Amino acid sequence: MTWSDAPEDDQHGSSTDAQHAGNASLPPDGSSKSDAAQCAVCTAKARKVAKDAIDMDRVRSHFPVLGGKTVPFNNAAGTVVLKDAIEAASRVMNAMPIDHGDGDARSRAAQAEYSDKLRQCAAFINAEPAEIAFGQSTTALLRLLGQSLRPHLGPDAEMVCSTLCHEASASAWVHLARSLGVTIKWWTPSRDGEDDPCLTVDSLRPLLTPKTRLVTCNHVSNVVGTIHPIRELADLVHTVPGCVFVVDGVAWAPHRPVDVKSLDVDFYCFSWYKVFGPHMAQLYAHRRAQSRHMTSINHFWFDHSTLDGKVHLGTACYELEAMCAPIARYLGDIGWDAIIRQETVLTEVLLDYLVGRPDVYRVFGRRTADPSQRVSIVIFEVLGRQSSDVVMQVHVRDRFRITWGDCWAPRPTFDVLRPHGDGIIRVSFVHYNTVAEVRELCAELDDIVSTSAATGRGLPSDASRSRDGLLGHGENIDASLGTS
Repeated sequence: MTWSDAPEDDQHGSSTDAQHAGNASLPPDGSSKSDAAQCAVCTAKARKVAKDAIDMDRVRSHFPVLGGKTVPFNNAAGTVVLKDAIEAASRVMNAMPIDHGDGDARSRAAQAEYSDKLRQCAAFINAEPAEIAFGQSTTALLRLLGQSLRPHLGPDAEMVCSTLCHEASASAWVHLARSLGVTIKWWTPSRDGEDDPCLTVDSLRPLLTPKTRLVTCNHVSNVVGTIHPIRELADLVHTVPGCVFVVDGVAWAPHRPVDVKSLDVDFYCFSWYKVFGPHMAQLYAHRRAQSRHMTSINHFWFDHSTLDGKVHLGTACYELEAMCAPIARYLGDIGWDAIIRQETVLTEVLLDYLVGRPDVYRVFGRRTADPSQRVSIVIFEVLGRQSSDVVMQVHVRDRFRITWGDCWAPRPTFDVLRPHGDGIIRVSFVHYNTVAEVRELCAELDDIVSTSAATGRGLPSDASRSRDGLLGHGENIDASLGTS
């Protein structure tokens, strides 16, 4: 009997249910235990039903492109754009240009509207307007932040960078370290199992010295989807005088509310195109960090008392920035509780299928859908098969979009996880995906792996080590940088 033939009670709610019990001690935002109860409720509700836990008709009305032939399960690479956000950009593009400093009534009204939207985007992460800036991407904003922090990093400075970082955040500090000649210490995650890496206070503490000036990691791994205890880590980082904590929130922001003040981070960045919006990113810098550690890299006559004035180079991209406030309103209207419940259901359905076939699938990261421990990013590989081949078979059927390879994170993929084949397979859900779609994907995977077993297709004998040299690239990626 294939998975798709099994009764619902056998398909869902079996392999991961027991693991949920007692797993609500880690809050969903890594900051406050008051939210742990919410996660426990979300998990319990998800376990009881193998059906959508959100008003899907209401949700899908905001994303008219959905519901057709193509199902996006590659949301960690970029989400579908909210209809209200698209309309907001259209209104800006169809209006008179916004010119700062012009005194006419239309310009003043446009500037007032822009300032209001800026406040909404700041409030979305519990920040002040003077503490945020927009930019082309998280990659670009972190590079700009690095330039602003150069005077803060003396020749004897040390930086600590997690090996679970997406390359957007890792590369910013690797390049800065190379240009300044400072030391990078690589922060290796702890493991609850061979394939379950996670950052902890205990793994960070030995790396900190009086010379440490910057520590960086991601809120959630964009590869394994595991939530890191950011508030606990921030408390430890701040025991080192003069040390700042930079957090990549790209993989967190689509799935949970961001509260930078509760997290007590110095810097936080995320990409709006992964939160139902445009190809643009938002950077947060605490006022304390701005005044103590940053220098302006902007025009000399700008107001350098704000983050925007320090690092936002050139004219604002008003049409893209206008798209973000409607997204914040939409997520508030739908409610994070409903979003977490839906994504927990989806994750549990897929994990139950994958974990139930240990002879076929190697699953990385948490094997529980507990929303206090992970978001709805699931990665795995098919034993004896190249991940590229499996995903090609999925894409040939032209129903689902999923991802394979290193997901722009070669360090965690090849240095930490070490898949046997040419990379990992990533399936990533957001709240507009449905249980029926996940079941259909499981059935399709079942058919693909059953066919490969029947035909005897598999990896070449040396594939587990060579992967056309990719593993060696991951292991030696910083050999030329002189970093430690």
